[in-house]
This record gives sequence, C-alpha cells and structure tokens, in this order.
Amino acid sequence: MRHNDRRQGQARPRRRITIAGTGLALALTAAGPASASFTQDVGSPFGAGSVPADVVAADFNADGRTDLADVNNGAANVSVLLRQPTGGFASEFGSPFAVGTLPDAMTVADFNGDGRPDLAVGNYNADSVSSLLRQPGGGFTSEGDITVAGHSTAVAAADFTGDGRPDLATTKESANKVSILVRGVGGSFGIGPAPATGASPEDLTIADFNGDGKPDIATANLVSDSVSVLLGQGSGNFSSEGDITVPGHSRGIVAADFNGDGRPDLAVTKFNINQVSILLRKASGGFAEEAGTPFDVGSDPRGVVAADFNHDGRPDIAIANHGSRNVSVLLRNAAGGFTPDPSSPLPTAGAASRIDAADINGDGKTDIVSANEDTANLSVLLNTTPDPAGTPTPPTILPGAPGPTPIATPISATAKRIKAHLRLSWLVSSRAVTLTSAVLSEIPAGTTVRVSCATCKLKSKLKKLTVKGTKVTVTGLRNKRLRRGATFSITITKPGYVGQVLSRTVRRYGKSASAIRRAAADPFTEKTRCVPVGKTLPAKTC
Repeated sequence: MRHNDRRQGQARPRRRITIAGTGLALALTAAGPASASFTQDVGSPFGAGSVPADVVAADFNADGRTDLADVNNGAANVSVLLRQPTGGFASEFGSPFAVGTLPDAMTVADFNGDGRPDLAVGNYNADSVSSLLRQPGGGFTSEGDITVAGHSTAVAAADFTGDGRPDLATTKESANKVSILVRGVGGSFGIGPAPATGASPEDLTIADFNGDGKPDIATANLVSDSVSVLLGQGSGNFSSEGDITVPGHSRGIVAADFNGDGRPDLAVTKFNINQVSILLRKASGGFAEEAGTPFDVGSDPRGVVAADFNHDGRPDIAIANHGSRNVSVLLRNAAGGFTPDPSSPLPTAGAASRIDAADINGDGKTDIVSANEDTANLSVLLNTTPDPAGTPTPPTILPGAPGPTPIATPISATAKRIKAHLRLSWLVSSRAVTLTSAVLSEIPAGTTVRVSCATCKLKSKLKKLTVKGTKVTVTGLRNKRLRRGATFSITITKPGYVGQVLSRTVRRYGKSASAIRRAAADPFTEKTRCVPVGKTLPAKTC
C-alpha cells in the first residue's frame, strides 16, 4: 500500500542501526548539564539533490573529518558532501552518483572488506537495492542493483550469517516482508530469506534483543499499527517473536538501552498522532510500554535517532518532524521517561524526513543532520552543550615498589598529553566478539595512530594512520572477529606530546545465553599506558 505522500514523490522514513553494545574509553562519570544546546553550522543548510530522502554521516575520504551522503528521491542519485578543514561542506568530484528510481533509504558499511565505507540504497520504484563501492581515489562505483520486489523503504547492514561479512536487510512495504541480502565470498549480494512482518513495514532497526549474540530486526509497520520483532538464528534465517501493537501509524524506529538494564529497547514514532512510544525489553523476552509513554513531539514525526546529547551517560532521542519542519530533542531522565530539551524543537530549513547523529565538527559532541525534502538541502545542527562540570584531572601514575627507576625521556612538566576517547561498537556471539566500528576522537590534529592486533590480519596501509583532524575511524578494526583473550592496541603519538596507548582484551566469558548477555554490555578489559615525548613505545611513567 502507498501512502499519499508517496504519490507526490516524497520520501519515507529510514532505518537506524543499533548493535549489541557500545563503549567509550575514558568516559567520565561526572554529572552533565540538565539540558543540551544546538546551533546551526556556518553555511547551513547545505545544498543537496532533488527531494533528499535520507542522510548518513561517515568519513568517506579518510581525512579524519565526518562527511555526508544523501539519497535524492527526485533525481535517482546520491550526493556526497565532504567536510572541509575550515568547516562547511563541498560536493565531491563526480557527485552525484546514480542509483535506482525513487531511492528512499540508505546505509553505510564496508561491504568488500577494503577498509573504506560503501553505501547501499533502497530504491522504492525500482524494487531494488543499489550497492556503491568506495574507490581508493575517491567517489563511488556501482556494484550493480539487486532486485527486491515489494518497494524498499528502509535498509540496514549487519552480519546475519556469522561469516564476518556485512549482509543487508531491507523492508518490502507492499509485500509485508523484510528481505535478507547475503554478502557472498567473492563479492556482491545474493537473495536470502524474506521473513514476514506486519502490514506496510516502513522502517527497521537492528539489535541483539534476546542476548544470544546474533543480530535481530524490529520493523515499524505503518498500516497494522505495530512493531514486528524478528529473532536472528545466525544463519540468515529469522523466527518471529510476534508483533507489538503501537497505535498511531508506526513510522520510524530505533533501538537503544534507554533504562540501562543491558537490554536494547525501542523508540517508535507515530506520525498520525504526533508522538513517540518507548518499548522496554523485558528480562523474560518481549516488550512492554514504558510508564508515561507516549511522549509528544512535533507534527508528522518520521525518522528517529538515539544518542547522548547532554553528556549524562543516558541515550536521548531526536525526531525529525516533517510537518512542523523541525527536530524534537527528548532527554532521558534518570528515573525513566523523557523530558523535552528547553531548546526543542530545533528549526530546520525544510520538511525534515530523516536524520542522523554524528560528530560533524570534531569536537567530541554528537551533532544532528536532517534531510529536508521540500527545500533540497541538509540542515546541520551543531551540539554546543558545555562539557560535564567537575571534569576530574587524570590520576597521577605512581611508581610501584622501590626498585630500579624506569628509564624515560625527561619532558617538560607542561608538555601536553593526548587524552583520546575510543568508542567501540560490537556484536557478541558464543564464539567471538565482532567489532562493528572503532572511532577515536578528541585527538590533536597531526597525530600518528598505529594499530596492532596479532589475530586481525591487518593490511599494511591500515596499521598506521596520519590524522589530519581531531577524529578518525579506525577502519582496520571494522568487522574483525576477536576470540576470547584476543587483544588489540592503538598507539597515538604526536611530536611534543605525551602519547597514549589504548589496549583492549576480550574477556573470557561463558557460552550460556546469560553469559553472552552480560558480555554484550562490555566484552573487553581495558588498559591505558603513556608514551614519552619523542618515543613510539609505552613506558611505566611519562
């Protein structure tokens, strides 16, 4: 079934990807401010193609800065905007890149294992998914289209078969199904299973709902006013856990652990009644509406993302309100529920349909970008929330028992120290932990990053990176499978600075469902060491 706005050439809500776990190295426990604050980026809104339907953020050209890609519903192509050193964006050479007709949704992942972010686009009218591979010299090359009859309205990537390669899941709106596209050994995608959903699945999200280490799927079903939950079996097949009634025409959906119990919950936008519902995952399985839900938002809410906007350690949500042309920001309360941020809603330059959350300007804070359908542009809202009050000074590392003094290069007492943040995302299974992303932030421009992992078989070009900006995606670790006891280290150095080594070791967790669920919350032990000025190896003291 088609909704009226589809006939008018407008786009539909998107997917958001949520994985089994995430972690932030050196995260501070000090309480954050009660509210968040945002401001329009200089130059915002930035021009896009005709009817931008979806937007994703990633470092496409490996310069340490966050770029944008938007899918243009009215032009059958994808525009790529590269973040500039002085701020703002510029269209990449060769952009836009052709895809199928009436493209509706997009996701980013490294499909061919070359360490570069690729794109997959769901094409509504063409009944297909386009695969675009990132090229070493810039730009994208089409890998071809995969036929998926039933009108694709959302697409997401995850390893559904457990072979270490990212597969795809795409909704089939008119067929009331999700189609699984399996990545082959030699490249390209093949047609996999197509589990049934409720009527008119509009959006989907991925998370490990039952704690077995395998990615599951939840869909927002517009016509049946429901959410379908599909539990992954690890082979590409899924079993239905059943549908949850969510009145008000479910439109967008995202998964995050809102109540901090280690289980992924759901936020669902309801465009017919201008609200968002929160569904909490129960220990015994299934979902239940949170007390106080639903929460009011703007007119015609569509896309939704989850991120910690006010630095208090709890996931907040942002909703694109197409009808009221703005974004609602709801802050998670310590006792449960959500409260609108005082600055909410945030105006956009047009009818916002989909949004993404990422650190656009490299300051370590999560910003918001919206795709504005009727004005052919993207609004970038920079997070200006103050850093948490009472930030503690890193503890002094004291020598151990009396003995020989460690040999270290003397440095000035005023030498700057690198204090990087490492954010990891992962999936945990009974066999291994799969890293789905690794991002370093709050690093000085011009640092050298070295990656070591004895079991990862890293390509030489991915072992050493020179970072131009203050943030970098460690692409060499993406989709690496680490068995129990495996260790990787990231060494960050810059002339004149005390460097830093961040090491992570996979815990030796059990194989039971409960052990895997506990491990999914944080499967690593952490170790941080310093590197003396002018050196490349760590020392006991610096």
